Amino acid sequence: MKGMYWERATESGEVVVFDQPSHEEQQMYGVRAHERKAWAEMYLLSTTDVLVTTGTSTFGYVAQGLGGLTPWVLPRREVNGTAPPGGERHGAAVPPGHPCFHVAPLYDCKRWEDAGKIVPHVRHCHDMPAGLKLVDRTEWRGGPGTARRSGQASTGPTHARPGPTAGPCRAWAEPKSHAMGQAFGGKKLGGVAGGGGAAVRVVGVVCVMAVPLFALLVLGGWASASTVWQSAARLTAVTAGFTNASKPSATGDAATGADELFGGLLAAGGGFDRGACLSRHESPRYYKRSPFSPSPYLLQKLRDYEARHRRCGPGTPGYAKSDEQLRSGHSSEVMECNYLVGLPYNGLGNRMLSLVASFLYALLTDRVFLVHFPDDFADHFCEPFPGGEGETATTWVLPPDFPVADLWRLGVHSNQSYGNLLAAKKITGDPARETPVSVPPYVYLHLAHDLRGDDERFYCNDDQLVLAKVNWLLLQSDLYFVPSLYAIPEFQDELRWMFPEKESVTHLLARYLLHPSNSVWGMVMRYHHAYLAPAAEMIGVQIRMFSWASIPVDDMYKQVMACSSQERILPDTDGGDAPAPARTNTSGGGATTAILVASLQVEYYERLKGKYYEHAATASGGGRRWVGVFQPSHEEKQEMGKRAHNQKALAEIYLLSFADVLLTSGMSTFGYMSSALAGLRPAMLLTAFNHKVPRTPCVRAVSMEPCFHKPPPAAATCQGKLAVSENVTRHIKRCEDLAGGIKLFD
Repeated sequence: MKGMYWERATESGEVVVFDQPSHEEQQMYGVRAHERKAWAEMYLLSTTDVLVTTGTSTFGYVAQGLGGLTPWVLPRREVNGTAPPGGERHGAAVPPGHPCFHVAPLYDCKRWEDAGKIVPHVRHCHDMPAGLKLVDRTEWRGGPGTARRSGQASTGPTHARPGPTAGPCRAWAEPKSHAMGQAFGGKKLGGVAGGGGAAVRVVGVVCVMAVPLFALLVLGGWASASTVWQSAARLTAVTAGFTNASKPSATGDAATGADELFGGLLAAGGGFDRGACLSRHESPRYYKRSPFSPSPYLLQKLRDYEARHRRCGPGTPGYAKSDEQLRSGHSSEVMECNYLVGLPYNGLGNRMLSLVASFLYALLTDRVFLVHFPDDFADHFCEPFPGGEGETATTWVLPPDFPVADLWRLGVHSNQSYGNLLAAKKITGDPARETPVSVPPYVYLHLAHDLRGDDERFYCNDDQLVLAKVNWLLLQSDLYFVPSLYAIPEFQDELRWMFPEKESVTHLLARYLLHPSNSVWGMVMRYHHAYLAPAAEMIGVQIRMFSWASIPVDDMYKQVMACSSQERILPDTDGGDAPAPARTNTSGGGATTAILVASLQVEYYERLKGKYYEHAATASGGGRRWVGVFQPSHEEKQEMGKRAHNQKALAEIYLLSFADVLLTSGMSTFGYMSSALAGLRPAMLLTAFNHKVPRTPCVRAVSMEPCFHKPPPAAATCQGKLAVSENVTRHIKRCEDLAGGIKLFD
């Protein structure tokens, strides 16, 4: 249910929040901690406005009695697992406050007397026909969901008692219309909504244990009480603090003065339909940091590129001419428009880093950047370049009728790869001998993790001068190869002028190039406003365990906590049961911290959530800190080739990028992208090579730049000269998380 309302918007634009304090899987008699949690959750349910319980559940009876609520009751299945008799059974409202006496004695020892019909204030139970319960003699006042708490008078019109089919509780299994049913006011799912401009009326849901007990949370004040009450109070405070929103958020308010253009990084003026890409205009409101301003030279390069794209992009005469030349199979004299076709592949983070690196290469070589988007990568990003209007509109998407067939087959063994062309003597590495007519009509550049042999000559200056004469370059990569571009003399001045701060490359280019589509941005906004927006501080925790470096969950969790302690990331807990200070509303009384967990597994989220549910968090300088732990999804394993999986991952990358502090996993391209977009240097968990827990749990990144995992060898030569000069090495370090990788730093 949580995923349903994350992935799709309601028709009304309301934000639906689901929360589940615990799920113990089975009832454990005699275990004090288990019973404390259950007791706390009964109290949480009693603070709700609308309640749905399971028939015959004493847990539900206590909650409804404490809250003075008229719940909707889900009928229990028979012992053999079949549906209740009488065809389709819907939930029915029951009188407030009175539980069912399941095993009632015979009336006056008379076997055939119906005890449910003898006195007017005793009737059979709705959820257990053989049971008895007390009822009011008068007609029920108020419908399901009517609160009758202490000190609250019943006001307003009276309602007739609902019939047995009044509450469509079967709607829980219907994902389209009537998603929450009549009991919850008919919150229907609609099309995908975009950003945070819609009105927000937050609805929270609590699911207790393994039993489907659901309740809408609109939480008010409470008083301090026993040890058990502290668990309820902590979760109630957190839930109230994180769901008490009448507008998107303070960070999302236009009044914050967020620079919508990132200091001129994004183009102003026409060429964009605001409604077609909400993230382009709204994302600046949510980033907490923008540590680098784009240089004037970079801004000019981007404006020049945009003009070139309008002139040469698909649908223009320039593109048609180059396309025709490519189809002919022959080269020609210098063309007006040259192209770089990006072929990103592998995981989502790898693809994003490949896009950023390839676009930078297009900027350096004055090429038009087009991207081949396979089906599982479609509808992830908006058009990044202003493409004109009407007949002049263009795109960065490679047209489906591109002359080179089966792009997905290209690889290290392809005949048209630069390395194989060199080996076959079909092209030389000598710029003095090659002309635009002598080179092939297109060259495939294989810059992936299995790069080898002559393909490494891509990083040589003379070879770049040769490639500059080729009209079409097709570049496939799953790596961030930018650090090695700095080793090419032809590009060094341009790179220095564009990026005076070497650490800013991915940060600036990713914010310029990669804008989530409305489908993905809707997921980002729904989750952010439902769970994260009201927090004073947000901490992102990204945990990725690779199959070739796996360790037990217990060891990984200990590593996360050791890193947190070393770098002072997660809030401390007092470990005791001291009462939390009483609060009368949700607007004050302690700092609020949201911890966002991004992981394929759910275990780390469960442990962190349990930690802050069962123990009070402490704020610096004393006092209480209310901590909420959230995880949008847990897919268990990376699903290659599935669009929905990739879209969720992209939404989580952007949610992490809104954090104040980041703890990420070393070698994870997912973590690299989150850090670069956020403008943060994360604490990075070190990888468990050979399945051994690292002695040092984590290190602080010296730069927010990603690591280039597979650079050419340091001793690589270009026509007998070292490929990497001493001047370049001043800006390149070995990666903190991979000894063989390199990264940029200042």
